Amino acid sequence: MNNLKQLKSVIAIIAVLTLILVTGCTDNKSAEASQIQENLLKDSSQTSHEEQPENKVQIETFTSKGGGFSLKQPEKWNDQVGAIDEKGDPIAGTEWETSFYLLKDGKPDIDAGSIMTITKMTRAQYDSIVAEEGPSSQNILGESKEFVWLMTTPQSNPYDDKSEEYKRFNTMLVDAEFIKMHFKVNN
Repeated sequence: MNNLKQLKSVIAIIAVLTLILVTGCTDNKSAEASQIQENLLKDSSQTSHEEQPENKVQIETFTSKGGGFSLKQPEKWNDQVGAIDEKGDPIAGTEWETSFYLLKDGKPDIDAGSIMTITKMTRAQYDSIVAEEGPSSQNILGESKEFVWLMTTPQSNPYDDKSEEYKRFNTMLVDAEFIKMHFKVNN
């Protein structure tokens, strides 16, 4: 009988200890999970597109003083795409042109053609082009009282379809909506 009482006592003690251990572990895991969740929320609220953790690629911003704009470039363009930023053609009515090219040997491959061009033109020139059934409003990136900024993209890939450049060029093409979201007219 004594042995039975001792056995019941041992079982009761083991049950209590098991309960304490299970409760303790559950509370710790719960507390750890809450802490991890709080840290993630804290980190995400402090991280912006321009200040990202070291393990993420930062979005580069291209600024054209002559063109009067800035553009947060797609992350995939980093070390893949370069820009030629130059005065426009007064005869064509363009004030400034910035063309983005695939890099070949570290330099913009201007012979192949651009991935995208941003053109700054006077409002008067833009209005005369529109009157002649010119560019549609979907190509407009920005406007001011004096100027209009337009985006043009190539009609086709300029590289041989079996080349590595052909694949890279297609990969670097971007959606017009992305460019519109990341384009800013500078004052």
